Amino acid sequence: MEVRVSFVIITRNRVGIIGKAIESWNTLKGPQDELIVVDGDSTDGTYEALRGAPAGLIDLLIHEKDRSEGHAINKGFMAAKGRYLVSMGDDDFYFRGAFEQAYAAMDQHPEIDL
Repeated sequence: MEVRVSFVIITRNRVGIIGKAIESWNTLKGPQDELIVVDGDSTDGTYEALRGAPAGLIDLLIHEKDRSEGHAINKGFMAAKGRYLVSMGDDDFYFRGAFEQAYAAMDQHPEIDL
């Protein structure tokens, strides 16, 4: 099955919010989507919370030190298999309907590349 969207999320030491983020991701991710989380070597319990996410939610969890925020997001993008890439912060919340509208517009206009 082709992956439609790769959600790439970066985080580090955010145990206080990661539970709400996981709940949000669970409602956002569709069956053709993948979720890649890049954890910058958290030491506060964030990594353990991510490992405890519902089965099948996180498709790839990278847990290693990053040189920068850009380095972290690039690691996620390099691993992504989706037709569309979505970069999100660990405290970003979106409405699924908004993404569905954007995918439909991009599918109708293949000249859109960003």
